[in-house]
Amino acid sequence: MPLMSDRVTKSEDLEAIAQNNGVTLHDIALCENEAMTVELDGAYHIGLSSRLSARERKSHLAHELGHTQYAGLYKEQTPLRTRSRIEYRANKWAFMRLCPPGAIKAAVAAGANGLFEIAEALELPETFVRCAVETYQAIGSLV
Repeated sequence: MPLMSDRVTKSEDLEAIAQNNGVTLHDIALCENEAMTVELDGAYHIGLSSRLSARERKSHLAHELGHTQYAGLYKEQTPLRTRSRIEYRANKWAFMRLCPPGAIKAAVAAGANGLFEIAEALELPETFVRCAVETYQAIGSLV
């Protein structure tokens, strides 16, 4: 897949993607998950925990939109190998929109030292940026 723009997608852009694709967002009290996507009657619904910070909400929304736009969904009985592939693709969709390689490089060039400062610059959770960097390093997109 060719690299997308190094433009970072904002929260309102993610919400517009959802709206433009008929995906309904629900802020709800989730007990075990922080976010989830379900398909009901041919339409996607994304549930986001009402306890999420703005940064967490943005990263979880991007991941769940990745399921609706690129990766698809799976059932509890789906084999682990297929499930892992679907999660990887949803993550990759989210990474390319919220912290593309060029945006990470730009943050470092602007003086960000370490994952915490890159996450601060991109207004994302550090764990999300860490996973993005590890993914990019594994596929050779970040040198």
